Amino acid sequence: DADAATARTTLGVLAASTSVAGLIELATAAETQAVTATDRAVTPVSRASLLPVAWVSFDGTTNTAGNCTIGADYNVSTVTDNGTGDYTINFSNALADAHYAIAGWSYGDGVIVSGNGSNVPTSSACRIRNRGHEGSYVDSAKITVIFFR
Repeated sequence: DADAATARTTLGVLAASTSVAGLIELATAAETQAVTATDRAVTPVSRASLLPVAWVSFDGTTNTAGNCTIGADYNVSTVTDNGTGDYTINFSNALADAHYAIAGWSYGDGVIVSGNGSNVPTSSACRIRNRGHEGSYVDSAKITVIFFR
């Protein structure tokens, strides 16, 4: 912005580039989220709210000792099989709180991932249900769920 440019000129500081050492300006959290800071550095902390806090891809048709087989994940320890199309995703490290967003997808029969209204999400786990087009709960061979906070 203009104030930063004036400060650089007054102090005789060069703006940094890939070939010149100098002053690096950090983007604010608002600029990072709006993706408007094209001339400022973005730190991992300022991008934290844009990254998922957990995600998992699992096979809902498997049940080994009460858990589904996880294909890949981040911050998920297990996926508990509670019954047909009913799963609890357990986080490896608890989230800050239970105020997170969830999105999901499942393969086959046009099923969708939906929250289970009788179970409130917690910072350590989230129970979901996988519903088919006809309205009943179904298992799917590939279910993916992602959590943002």
